[in-house]
Amino acid sequence: MSGPQQEQYEKDETMSEEPVPSFTNEEKEAAWWDAHPEVLAQRFQSARQQGRIHRLSQTTLPGASETVAIRIPEPELSRARELAAKRGILYQTYIKMLLREALDAEEKSSPGEIGRPRIRAGNAAVLFGS
Repeated sequence: MSGPQQEQYEKDETMSEEPVPSFTNEEKEAAWWDAHPEVLAQRFQSARQQGRIHRLSQTTLPGASETVAIRIPEPELSRARELAAKRGILYQTYIKMLLREALDAEEKSSPGEIGRPRIRAGNAAVLFGS
């Protein structure tokens, strides 16, 4: 960098962080941040220089799902897509919902119970098995 950009960058490095006051409500806080964008810029610049800022991706977000590959027979996949469409959700979301319900049902069943867990997904009974 050179010229005015370099000068601005050097100024930012030497600036001390302005303290952020306490606020009695969200409206006052929003108004303060709106009037002081340079404070946010200084804090961001400082955090970046200290290595405290990292780019997030869908796989590094807190609570992100892990990607897995499973083979699902076409008839079941088609049924899942149709049922998901009736609910207005993506079929992957629908399958995750069914899996969560099946796992919850399995945990609630008594430990000595033998058989495959039955769960309800909307109006259709879904039977999980091998």
